[in-house]
Amino acid sequence: MARTPARRSAMKRSQDGLTRHLGPLVDTEILVPHAGWIRATRDALGLSASELARRMSVHRSRIGQIEAGEKTGSIRLSTLDRAASAMGCRLVYAIVPEGSYQAVIDRQSEADVAELVSRVLHTMALEGQELSPEAAEELRKRTAEEWR
Repeated sequence: MARTPARRSAMKRSQDGLTRHLGPLVDTEILVPHAGWIRATRDALGLSASELARRMSVHRSRIGQIEAGEKTGSIRLSTLDRAASAMGCRLVYAIVPEGSYQAVIDRQSEADVAELVSRVLHTMALEGQELSPEAAEELRKRTAEEWR
């Protein structure tokens, strides 16, 4: 999909702003503790599940459910935030690009172009209009350039 100069400029401003907000997180790999953040933090603070439950005003059994939900990825952000607050911590939430935003856009565009060209080449082959590998690569390159 071709982007207008105005759209590219708006995207660049947005990318720059997000990069400033993310700061050092962009180049940092954050590994989630095996037990999950809630359990690891609770253990580091010496809090029992019962104590965390009391602080969150929930039943003790709910802490096990919350910790399991975090491990499976089904926990709600509001619950994670409540648990963090109950432990005297804060939740930090961000979506961090793999590399730069432009690198993400380039990878996604390449994948989109490859899929589109693959479908076109398949249709052409069905119609007896098969392209040589060199011509197919040229089609992919031209399409990629048009989409930038």
